[in-house]
Amino acid sequence: MAGAQCSGDNTTQAGCEQFLHELRATSSTKLDSCSLYMVKHADEFLEHDQVLIAKKQAGIRIGMWINMVVKNFRGALKPIVYPEIGLQVDIPKALNTMQIGIRLMYHPYDNLSYLDASGADDMVLGGVMTLDILALPPKPKRVKPQWVLRPTTVDFGSELQPADTPYSGESAGAGGGVAALRCTFQVPDSVFMVPEENPKVVAWDTQKLKWTMDGIDQNTNEYNSANRQLRFHTLRTGAFALVQSRVVHLPYRQWKLEPALKVSETDDFDVDDDEEGCIHYTLSLRSFDVKIQIRDAVCQLLEPNLPDLYLKDMAPGELLYALFDRGINIMPTDADAITAQGYDEGVSPGLTLKSPELEAKLNDDVAAAAASFDFQGSRWNRKLGKLHSAFLTRETSIYTGGNAETFDFDMALVESDAESRSARDAPGVGELASPGVKSAIVVQKEAEPKPALGDDPVAAAAALLADDEQKVVDDAPAAVEETAVEGGEEKKAEGEEAAAAEGEEKAEGEAGEDEKKGEEGDGGAAAVPLMVNEQFDDTRLNGSDGVQTDTHVYLTKSLQDICSEEAMERIGRSPPQLKQTVQQLLLLTRPFSFS
Repeated sequence: MAGAQCSGDNTTQAGCEQFLHELRATSSTKLDSCSLYMVKHADEFLEHDQVLIAKKQAGIRIGMWINMVVKNFRGALKPIVYPEIGLQVDIPKALNTMQIGIRLMYHPYDNLSYLDASGADDMVLGGVMTLDILALPPKPKRVKPQWVLRPTTVDFGSELQPADTPYSGESAGAGGGVAALRCTFQVPDSVFMVPEENPKVVAWDTQKLKWTMDGIDQNTNEYNSANRQLRFHTLRTGAFALVQSRVVHLPYRQWKLEPALKVSETDDFDVDDDEEGCIHYTLSLRSFDVKIQIRDAVCQLLEPNLPDLYLKDMAPGELLYALFDRGINIMPTDADAITAQGYDEGVSPGLTLKSPELEAKLNDDVAAAAASFDFQGSRWNRKLGKLHSAFLTRETSIYTGGNAETFDFDMALVESDAESRSARDAPGVGELASPGVKSAIVVQKEAEPKPALGDDPVAAAAALLADDEQKVVDDAPAAVEETAVEGGEEKKAEGEEAAAAEGEEKAEGEAGEDEKKGEEGDGGAAAVPLMVNEQFDDTRLNGSDGVQTDTHVYLTKSLQDICSEEAMERIGRSPPQLKQTVQQLLLLTRPFSFS
């Protein structure tokens, strides 16, 4: 499935998803059959007037409690605990007076969101917990030691039957004075980051086929990081899950793709093995980085340090799906762009996606040059719209001193030819064939503008006036001394004292005139230039020969104008598998649209 997604084979990917769903559904059917047998033969598992059994295998956990002998207990809730599998439910007294069975299950995967045709905004963390309150068949009768009569009914044929309680059926979650069930389950260690503040728990609506918060008191949700236990109160039974937004870590603050020396567990350096053919891909999320090492067709996770994934050889899609299962989504979809919140202050949620043709061309061209050039995101990229993309690039120095001394970054512009400067200046002349995308190295720099004269002219004017006043204070002694000396040389007959006096009167007159001008203006603010909106300078950069570089269909041709021959030779000898792996990672992570 991951391989099909990497190659863009939507048909095969959909078929794999369908098969995986059916396989997991078959597993659930087998568990239901086992549970039905226990319900029908509860007397065979009876110990101390109750049945309490817990099992786990291959990540699946299941616990059964069958109340065959009604007993009173103290307190408002009776805890039914399965310490071996990390599951617990506390039931009110009303349920303890009924002959029922309670089944708790945990699946380490989400087999329900697949059924949501509308697409969910949240992702499941750690798997799905299921709580069922089951009806029991009539009690069997033992006629002889070897003979047991078990009543057979239509209801208890081949399926489990829910007990008639306020927690199931159409009235489930309605409340109306019904005491809540208190559920506890242990979030697996594989989940990298669990939201400790206001964790969100949802239930699966079997009618609408989507996750809902109905019947769950979100204000009582608690997560204990010490033992990784999540507790919540619910007025319904069924499947529950801890979820978080799919875009909680998006968009990317920055991304980098750069040749690197191989990182290994032993840290042994082999010149022949480590000289070339290794690339590091870094995605800076909101609170941490994901760093992936790429060698030929293999990806290895470097950051974050997840013990079961660190330096493990995996295919690109396999690694990203493994991160997704651990709560790290770096496989964004078009729908994620609607809810993703950018980093610019005051900006509404929503990102502008690059056009499919532009994004595909970017993935191919950057992957082709990744063995010999450093790439990283630019702040301009998000400002240029869907038909233009800007990023920084330079020839790598990793093989000539380990990047101790590096080249300066240049700005690369990849854009739709129909929206380029040449198309505006000479429309209809020399149009490119599909996909109609070209690249160039331009003069625009990455540096942020100086934060002086901002959007508030009054504040900017005040800052300038304060600087001027400080300058006058610093320069006053020298100015007075200079005036006195000049006056003494020109008018020696009048004496040094008269010259100094004249200089003071002149200074006072100039100050008064300046003050008057300031009063005539609007407090001096009108003289302060306002900062205009920044404009991207797409003027092509001059090459090493001093001649302006050209635009090209392929990015490598544009880079050829600003790099050494060795850099282009390195691109030529890089393994095809390496280029393909980089291209697949870019396709799945989409840094040009989500940064």
